Amino acid sequence: MGSYARTLAAVAMAFLASVALAAGTVESISGNAEVQARDGKVVPLTTHQPIDDGATVKTGRGSLLVLRFDDGHTMVLAENTEFRVEEYRFEAAKPEAGNIVFSLLKGALRSITGLIGERNHQNFALRAPQATIGIRGTDFMAALANNMYVSVTSGSIAAANAAGTVTFAAGATGMVASSTALAAAIPATALPGTVVTTFAQLSNVGLAAGSAAGTSSSGSGGAGIDGTPGAGPGGGAGGAGAGGAGAAGAGAAAAGGISAAAISAGALAAAALAASASSSSPSTSSSTTPGTTGTTGTTGTR
Repeated sequence: MGSYARTLAAVAMAFLASVALAAGTVESISGNAEVQARDGKVVPLTTHQPIDDGATVKTGRGSLLVLRFDDGHTMVLAENTEFRVEEYRFEAAKPEAGNIVFSLLKGALRSITGLIGERNHQNFALRAPQATIGIRGTDFMAALANNMYVSVTSGSIAAANAAGTVTFAAGATGMVASSTALAAAIPATALPGTVVTTFAQLSNVGLAAGSAAGTSSSGSGGAGIDGTPGAGPGGGAGGAGAGGAGAAGAGAAAAGGISAAAISAGALAAAALAASASSSSPSTSSSTTPGTTGTTGTTGTR
């Protein structure tokens, strides 16, 4: 294989590696946001951009951001929010071994469970200064406004800290005053006005269930941030709709994220170069699949 062919092969392989290693992608964005990588580099966020393990995402004033992770887990970030991917591990063939640890450092978000949380509830944790949230197959919202406020749309969550653990079922609203105060149920009318407004905005973002996106070859349509659906890869809806199939039909490819055509193009380029090399000289190859060792996300302060 000549130097030109070797260069093309390296580029193609690097592309495929970047697709496989990204924890998720920016599915849709309204306004402005930025991401800080683990190495400290900060860049503006755009639609389709990969979000890697260890990244910290910040949204600007008046912004709304939808992130779709590889297992179909979806996070909707409200304006002026700071969110970190502490740990994300996912193997499409064995989703129950995956692990998710997110942190809400500022602002508000909506979380919709994907395959990891659906197959193993213990392997998801959302950390916040006041408590750590565990899930039971859930669509919920959380906001930081001096206290931490939560609202559960479906499933249930457990808010845990040094004072103990409190479970909130679908339809419940709760508050956690500090890391040493037990979470308590409150009526929705007791939520601060700013939190009510934010929760309403997050609720109005049309989303298909994350786990459904991860188990089907075609995504199911939900309205995008602007309220208009658009066709995504594999028949999934664009904007904030559900993604298409991942590896072995189990991983979620974010709709409006890295397109199926782009992934196919990279794969075809690598395959073509490999075929060219094998026709000109003998070669041996081996295929290995990196294993994923999931660590249990716990509901409690660390």
